[in-house]
Amino acid sequence: MSNKKLRPLLAVRKKCLNCCNKQTKEITHCPVDNCELFQFRFGKNPNNKTKLTLKTIRSKCVDCSAGSLKAIKECWDKDCPLYPFRIGKNPNLVGKRQNNIGILHDSTHQ
Repeated sequence: MSNKKLRPLLAVRKKCLNCCNKQTKEITHCPVDNCELFQFRFGKNPNNKTKLTLKTIRSKCVDCSAGSLKAIKECWDKDCPLYPFRIGKNPNLVGKRQNNIGILHDSTHQ
């Protein structure tokens, strides 16, 4: 399973589905309201003020790895939907910001 193109919110939704044994009704009735991902379990931001951050996903990874930052870096569960985001970066954006900076830099020096 490739998680490379997942958006963070969709990755959270998939993680919650995995946790609930693929039962969508279980997500609705999830009793684990102290989970870092609880308010994002439907794959949406709950309101305009609360947004999913990569820190939230990383926090879940810290919880999963019993607080070991080394275990997060060396995570073996490559099928986990959160795996690509575990370091706190969005792999879908790698290089895009650098390219934009380069374009801005080039246009200002003409």
